[in-house]
Amino acid sequence: MKKRILFVGGGDATARAVVSAGRLGYQTVAVDNAPRSPVIAAAQEGIAADVSDPRELTRVARSVQADGIYPALDPFAPAASTAAAELHLPGLTPSAATLMQDKYAMRRALAGSGVSQPTFCPAANEQEALTAAETVRLPVVVKPSQGSGSEAVRRLDHLEDMPLAFLQAKRASRNGMVLVESFVEGRHVTVDGAVQCGSFRAISAHGSIPAPLPCCYDQAVYAPLEDELIVKLAAAAGSVGKALKLSGGIFSAEFIQLADAFFLVELHPYPLHLRLPADLLDLTGEASAVAAVLRACTGEAPAKNAAPAPAHSAAISWIPTHSGVVTSVEGLQEARAVAGVRQVRVNAKPGDVMGHVVDVATRDRVGYALAMGASAGEALDAAQKACNLCRIVTDPALH
Repeated sequence: MKKRILFVGGGDATARAVVSAGRLGYQTVAVDNAPRSPVIAAAQEGIAADVSDPRELTRVARSVQADGIYPALDPFAPAASTAAAELHLPGLTPSAATLMQDKYAMRRALAGSGVSQPTFCPAANEQEALTAAETVRLPVVVKPSQGSGSEAVRRLDHLEDMPLAFLQAKRASRNGMVLVESFVEGRHVTVDGAVQCGSFRAISAHGSIPAPLPCCYDQAVYAPLEDELIVKLAAAAGSVGKALKLSGGIFSAEFIQLADAFFLVELHPYPLHLRLPADLLDLTGEASAVAAVLRACTGEAPAKNAAPAPAHSAAISWIPTHSGVVTSVEGLQEARAVAGVRQVRVNAKPGDVMGHVVDVATRDRVGYALAMGASAGEALDAAQKACNLCRIVTDPALH
């Protein structure tokens, strides 16, 4: 009998995972607040319900006889984990899912566990943020304690910049708390995986290139990572899982690699890699990654203790722009002619008003280039070259 997966909320990225699940032979059911959401449209069965209400989600999961629950975003994870626990399905504990969407709670839970992480201090007001920066020592990263998409995450080199940075982070934080952390410079790498019987098994892994400072969102993403690095990443994520006493569930861990140390940056109660643009996943083995995630959702054993080898080396880089009104989009023909480039997608068009690109949401408004290569580095070089050839011409004056 085919196993049934309940997908909880999400947008186009989750809809792609739903379609992949159907192709892999799973029965797909989606529940979302919006009856016409992309996730509901992609599933074999769709249900409109409050995905933030644990009792409602439990009712839905029980009624459809779900074998596994897949939460797509941080805010949905606690309710999904509560429903899974109530129905004795695989998943993170509700406390772990709640902790992973609160950066300060996560840092406190891991303090003293042996997991490497930046020095941190919480701040509820501007004065506390200034004191925290002096304690942690500049440069620091100021971020919402509960936020996503790198919104309002900034590096600060001067205390004079704290008032604005704190205000932006506080506004973006769902609980109003701000975190001030030491800035760690190194290679940015992410691993997705599942904990089964207390052991972490990698499902997918990728590297990222951060945007120019002071912003802290990803400007480019590439795969595959070196096999030896994936093994080390799995070990680092496994240490996080053990420190949090996890016995099951899927999570994503972002690290900064500095020499042989891995500093934990973020935890997410869902697989981060599967939210990347579909075209990149098509090239780097989306089907195998989705299959491994769904096996974990239903309690089946992963194929092996390493991320599935990507089908190809590929990279995606996002097109830079300037604030103002878009007057023209130039250089697309040259960008698409770059060796290795498979696609150049531009979302911006003449007449659009572009703000400063400061986080993932505003970054995606511009567009991206996708490339393949003999290695991840070669693919990344091609994608970045294509992006630099694309020119989003703007008029800074609003008429």
